[in-house]
Amino acid sequence: MERARLPALRGRYEEAVPLLKEAFAFGRPHSAVLLQQKRHLSAPRGTEGYGGLVADVRYQGTFCP
Repeated sequence: MERARLPALRGRYEEAVPLLKEAFAFGRPHSAVLLQQKRHLSAPRGTEGYGGLVADVRYQGTFCP
């Protein structure tokens, strides 16, 4: 995940996508979120559905005070 995160933050998305897909295949946390962000940045189509984040216990403190 770290190998994919750094290129993504540096704007080298073409390099990061295969690494993020590999991380997602291994169940690495946050790889799906970074992949979704990359897809949205490359082809914005309006608002994206983030309903799964609301149900995720890791984010309950953020969305549900």
